[in-house]
Amino acid sequence: MLLSVVTVQRLVPVHRLPCAAASMPSSTLVLLGRRLHCSAASMPSSTLLLLGRRLLCAAASMPSSTLLLLGRRLPCAAASMPSSTLVLLGRRLHCSAAASMPTSTLVLLGRRLHCAAASMPTSTLVLLGRRLYGSAASSRVLVLGIESSCDDTGAAVLDHTGTILGEALHCQNEVHLRTGGIVPPVAQQLHRDHIHRVVQEALDQSGVTPDQLSAVATTVKPGMSLSLGVGLEFSLNLVRRHGLPFIPIHHMEAHALTVRMLRPDLHFPFLVLLVSGGHSLLAVARGVDDFLLLGQSLDEAPGEALDKIARRLSLTKHPECSALSGGQAIELLAKRGDRRALAERAGDRRAMTFRTPMGTLRDCNFSFAGFRNQVTMEIVKREKEEGVDEGTLLSCVCDIAAAAQHTVASHLAKRTHRAILFCHSRGLLAPSQPSLVVSGGVASNQYIRSALAVVTEATGLQLICPPVKFCTDNGVMIAWNGVERLREGRGLLSPDVDVRYEPKAPLGVDITAEVKAASIKLPPLQLRIKD
Repeated sequence: MLLSVVTVQRLVPVHRLPCAAASMPSSTLVLLGRRLHCSAASMPSSTLLLLGRRLLCAAASMPSSTLLLLGRRLPCAAASMPSSTLVLLGRRLHCSAAASMPTSTLVLLGRRLHCAAASMPTSTLVLLGRRLYGSAASSRVLVLGIESSCDDTGAAVLDHTGTILGEALHCQNEVHLRTGGIVPPVAQQLHRDHIHRVVQEALDQSGVTPDQLSAVATTVKPGMSLSLGVGLEFSLNLVRRHGLPFIPIHHMEAHALTVRMLRPDLHFPFLVLLVSGGHSLLAVARGVDDFLLLGQSLDEAPGEALDKIARRLSLTKHPECSALSGGQAIELLAKRGDRRALAERAGDRRAMTFRTPMGTLRDCNFSFAGFRNQVTMEIVKREKEEGVDEGTLLSCVCDIAAAAQHTVASHLAKRTHRAILFCHSRGLLAPSQPSLVVSGGVASNQYIRSALAVVTEATGLQLICPPVKFCTDNGVMIAWNGVERLREGRGLLSPDVDVRYEPKAPLGVDITAEVKAASIKLPPLQLRIKD
């Protein structure tokens, strides 16, 4: 039942619901995705449909009223009484309800419900520890998002429509390129050095003060422990200082849902492929926090593999790649290479330079560690042929980059193809306009997008990719996930709740075994991609 879930006694304001002005005949507010019909003060009575249950409320002119809430009767004292004590579900509800008072304070199951008097143009209701925001033009939902799961410190302020009011980002890429990869303690210190400035810059751009925020949403899982800890500590200090609700965010969930901010017409369910430096997974998004996991990486992520290959190739020594991440450098050089050239030199133009991983396994999991070893052995072979030491740029570096990129794209495309066929067989996608959403840092690679486009065209799905700036880690995606959770009232916490970060955290319900048991054989599909 709606009221029986309350366990924490501390007030948790989360949604603000400004009611329509008294001069309005009626208003319709959408609360948590359901309709709340509220009649004007001039009407003799009103009927509120809240969360699918009818709440009958008599007008103030009546000597008393009877509220039918959750199928139980709530006798309410007349407006002429200075106060009343109501017993609801066996608990006491104290109401200081004199009509002469500008506001009243209701204590509901140990939480405060502040309700403005009828003479006020708006009211703020705190019900079950959540602040409800409604239709007054002077108020709107404002969420601050904070991201620090890896090596980017991001912050953004969004309203309920997804409008970006302010955003800021500090990227650590240049530092980590010099150290040959991300060093967790270094990343942690850089987050500490910049998080206050980044958050303040986002707030300043938005013109919003912390006290005006509806909530703060922060990545708490998964990610690097030391990095997650910086963002979480900063956020908890902020919400406790200003009495704000806290929304813990799953990093991959945020990546999956960012596109809904840009495409309001994208409805659940849809298939998502999330590929980054630390993750690789396929899942069906059925709701804001409802996912079915179809497949995931069994070892390392594609971004991690490409970064290690780039380091082994010493691409930072290339004049055009010194400031690029490993994946970006591979993509740039691959445009000038021939992925078949290495095999052609071996005497077989038709042969693939690198084998696509897990070719005999009919599931949707990924593996990139073995592929990376193949590339490393090829590099060692070429170094011997060219008579150069490790750390020297090879003459065939562009060809190796092209072959490596194609193998990653082929692996992602084939597993995604099988996931689509599995979803079709189980009716897991929307019957009309089924969609594949691709996000994460690796999703910014245009060659990989082209490979996936071949698959979606063959299977009748529309391919949706966020702009490149929203594929990599950022505060906007965290804030938007906070907006979606706030809208549905999911995962909202009191500022004094003890929250811990989780370096490893699965996404949704794991049905990878069911996918494997289906043993779907892929039909022939050539990835004809313009190099």
